[in-house]
Amino acid sequence: MKTLSIDNYSFIIVNEAPNIILTTKIGKDFSALNNNEKEIFLKKNFGIKDLIIINQKHSEKIKGINTEGNDCDGFHLKENGIAGMLSTADCIPLILWSDDMKEICGIHCGWRGMKDRIIENFFNHTNKQSFQAYIGPHISQEFYEVKEDFLKSFEKAGYSIKSFLINKDKKYFFSLRGFCESKIYKKKCNILNENSLCTYKKSKLFFSHRQNPKKVSRNLCFTWL
Repeated sequence: MKTLSIDNYSFIIVNEAPNIILTTKIGKDFSALNNNEKEIFLKKNFGIKDLIIINQKHSEKIKGINTEGNDCDGFHLKENGIAGMLSTADCIPLILWSDDMKEICGIHCGWRGMKDRIIENFFNHTNKQSFQAYIGPHISQEFYEVKEDFLKSFEKAGYSIKSFLINKDKKYFFSLRGFCESKIYKKKCNILNENSLCTYKKSKLFFSHRQNPKKVSRNLCFTWL
């Protein structure tokens, strides 16, 4: 990974084939730009042809798979130079791409979307057999306390999530990454990064809703073939 600053906006270049770029809190807040301004900036400075921005709803829907609308939590792209954008503040930005670099998928992985099988939704609608994955910055298990309604929601959906929970001082802490990994490891999928930066712990670098729920912007993840 390397960092890049343009017009006082700070970026982390995670990968270049495919392109994966993160925004940070350092300098000006890139997420404060309107959608048109974001697209113009990316076209000028990163050479993309178009930008797909979705209206995230904590759902299982993926644009280009089971919806063509923008009210969804993922995008599926096959054309070079078309970028997709994910917006997070503690959830996982998950990027999946085929080994032959013919298709890429970005998924907003909050606990609700993963519970409703948004990751499986992608794998069930692709003919590709092997994939690479990037699990972006999100809140780590150390800081992700969950309540009884959370546990009951997973139980109702037919999950056993004990292996993703830590019980400390009668409080439960959930591993978003562990749950995410359990889903993508069922497929032939190599994970690019062994660890993910914690948005809560690295709050000087990333926005975190749990760290500052009253005033929080968004971390953006852009990706394209």
